[in-house]
Amino acid sequence: MPDEFKDEKLFLGACLNRPALVQQPMAEQGLGRIHFRFKTHPKIFQAVVDRFRSGDGPLNIEQARNSGDEVDRYAAQLAASVAPRVTQVDEETAKMVVHDYTVNIIGAIRDKQDLAIWLRELFAACGRKEFKSSDYLLGVGIGYHVKFETGRSYPGDMVLVRETGLSLSTINRAISNLQEGGHLAVDHRRPRMFTPLVQANLATAKQATEQKPTAAKPAPAKPAPQPNVIVHEGRTEDDEIPF
Repeated sequence: MPDEFKDEKLFLGACLNRPALVQQPMAEQGLGRIHFRFKTHPKIFQAVVDRFRSGDGPLNIEQARNSGDEVDRYAAQLAASVAPRVTQVDEETAKMVVHDYTVNIIGAIRDKQDLAIWLRELFAACGRKEFKSSDYLLGVGIGYHVKFETGRSYPGDMVLVRETGLSLSTINRAISNLQEGGHLAVDHRRPRMFTPLVQANLATAKQATEQKPTAAKPAPAKPAPQPNVIVHEGRTEDDEIPF
């Protein structure tokens, strides 16, 4: 599996080891099955949620490793891969780490509409004097290289210098500004990996979680309302990428 899915892998591995960690990011951000990209991850996420709700403890890695189910064996691999890091940190630090992974999973760009929304969010922030024009130009450069399959962008420093016309010092300053503003997640290991974060997606997921279920009317032919359906608002078929 590509390393681009490491946010999902680390999140799920941490929660398999300490299932109570899933409660905070789910409540705050509205994480759901729909946000996971790799085909087995939604199943594992649901297993984590079920384990938390039932009050069960951490995953029995040895038992899962010897299971006849392929998903169980993969879950054991994820849990074992992060166990040393997760078990050695305190509760608050672990929650912060899981929360950050949750934001990256939900907010990552998935398609052209997401990219258009993200660039409009940066443009609006420039209009509010939160960012400089160089920050927006850097965002355009990063956005141009986003892979929709993963939500990640990997342009090298010299590529950004050549394509944006900005100096390296200005690029580094713009990266810090976008990161501090909550519009970009950055893995600074070389080559740097960027995850643009769509604020609209984060807000929509959170709103869906905060909606209180309404009582179903006594009509047997109609199903009860589903409060956790994620709806991406603010999109139209005419959305264009403003390069």
